[in-house]
Amino acid sequence: MTDLEWEKQKEAAKTAPILDVANMTGLTIVKRGRYYTSKEHDSLVIDTKKNFFYHNSQHVNGDTIAMLQHFRSEEHTSEL
Repeated sequence: MTDLEWEKQKEAAKTAPILDVANMTGLTIVKRGRYYTSKEHDSLVIDTKKNFFYHNSQHVNGDTIAMLQHFRSEEHTSEL
């Protein structure tokens, strides 16, 4: 894969709807006003207008790629 192809794929991943990404991680999404949260993490706030998440108790936030990295690494940590 060339660098240009990689950058195109990365940009496509960043623009994926964040709720789709949250569902991919196995979270149970709940709508709260204009934001979303999850049953598993009440301090998680998902902003669909900004396509961004804030996991307040963990001091982590970011885009769709950061969300995948954060919740996938959390999965593996809980398995230990």
